[in-house]
Amino acid sequence: MQFAEWITKTHEQLCHVIYTAFRPTPLQHYLFLQGGDSIHLVVNEKGLFCKENFQRAITSLQDAQGQTADDVSGIGKNKQKGGKTNKGKQTGSKSDIHKIVCKVMVRSYYLAIVSCFSKCECKGLVLQISKLNFNGSAKNDMIAEVFNNAIL
Repeated sequence: MQFAEWITKTHEQLCHVIYTAFRPTPLQHYLFLQGGDSIHLVVNEKGLFCKENFQRAITSLQDAQGQTADDVSGIGKNKQKGGKTNKGKQTGSKSDIHKIVCKVMVRSYYLAIVSCFSKCECKGLVLQISKLNFNGSAKNDMIAEVFNNAIL
């Protein structure tokens, strides 16, 4: 309701609000673990908790333990010897947000909201993701044609 009031005030036009209990786009919750490679559906479109997927995510988290840059105990798969720490992320590797966006794109999980709360990282992430192409060549040609026709 507040959004409709804001639209009415900003555009000085009437705005009608229509409410329905039906959700046209199903809401699903996925879990992606930092440094991970996969996303796990933890709440499906019916609002049911997917315990098996959550357990799979937790297991992969436990397997990855000891793989952070400052961990000297090396509990996980790649155990460290002699108190050495892991080297952390290798140069040139993609960020977690880049991985998530690529998975969303490949699996066609559109409409997705991906957030980053670090101002310093935002610019780098935008530059990484700006190189992704969400459209095929046919769509790119159509977009270019519409854009050129609108400009000219």
